[in-house]
This record gives sequence, structure tokens and C-alpha cells, in this order.
Amino acid sequence: MSEFTHFTISAELPKFWLGHIDGTISEVEYNAFYSENPSDDPQKLTIETKISRQISPFNENFPNDSKKQIDKILNNDQFIAFQGGLPKNDNIDYDDMHVISFERIGSGMSSQMDTVLLSSKIISYHFLEEEQTTKESDHQKEKNSVFVLILTEQEMIVYDLNQKKQVKPPYLQSLAYSQITEVNAAYFHL
Repeated sequence: MSEFTHFTISAELPKFWLGHIDGTISEVEYNAFYSENPSDDPQKLTIETKISRQISPFNENFPNDSKKQIDKILNNDQFIAFQGGLPKNDNIDYDDMHVISFERIGSGMSSQMDTVLLSSKIISYHFLEEEQTTKESDHQKEKNSVFVLILTEQEMIVYDLNQKKQVKPPYLQSLAYSQITEVNAAYFHL
């Protein structure tokens, strides 16, 4: 396993995701427990880990190229979103591209991956989920739509992961006179 560049807790515990410098992503299962020996004072904490899945984005189209490092990973219970993993290629300069890729969790990489190319540097992105109540009971909620709010230096975009398209066109001008440098997470009720 290569050096990792990003870490995030999985929506499906007890798991976490690691982004690596070689452009791969690992899903790691962990098990933490204290020693059962009562004579241990303080009790010894043991953490066992095992890689449950290794993802190599863009490997099908560029199998022999080395990849850019994974810069950020975000996930919910349906999707994993990540920046990075693009092939290093002498013909195309991927460093100038601002790209986010999405994979539906639990599916094959080639059939369910979607990539969005943006016009300016990506500052942050967050999942937004639309919940609808079922007819049988108002207490049961079902997640139907998953969106990603993408904030770049020059625009804010909402991307529908199920329809694979932007919900509304981006702003035609910058949100402010200076570049956006940070966004804090917020709860949006759709």
C-alpha cells in the first residue's frame, strides 16, 4: 500500500477511505477492541484493519499510466466522490483540469463512474440528499435523490448524481469580486 494523502470516515461504519499518492483509493474495514486480560492496566486497545476494496480510477482507459494523487474523498451511503486519480500523461496536462469523479458504492468501477469537468479550481463539495416520506407511514423516509453542491472559485453548481446533470446552470459571473477560499458545511433541507 502506498503513502496516503487523504482520509475520511465511511458512512458505513466500521470502515474508512484512504486516498493514496499513486491515485488509488482503499476502503478499509477496522475492528477495535480492548484486551480481555484483567491484569492489563490500563487495558490495551487493539485495532485490526483489512482492505476490503481497492479502486483504481481510470485504470480501464489508461492501464499503464501512473496516476495523480487523490486529493479529497467524500462519501455518503450511496456514492463516493473524489478529486484526483487522473492519469499522468505527457500529451494532456491534467493538472490544469478541475475534475470531480463519482462512483456508486457497491458497483463496478467502469459501469457506474461519472466525472465532472469544471471551469475553475474546486474549493469544496458536499452531498445533499432529498428524502421523501413513503405513503405507508409518515415516519419512514426514503432517500430518492442525491445531489452534490460543488463550490469553485468562480461558481456554485448543484449536480444531480442520479440524472448525471447539473440541476441549474452555473452563475454567469463570480459570486464575489474576490475568489472564494472556504466554505463551511451546512444542513440543507430540500
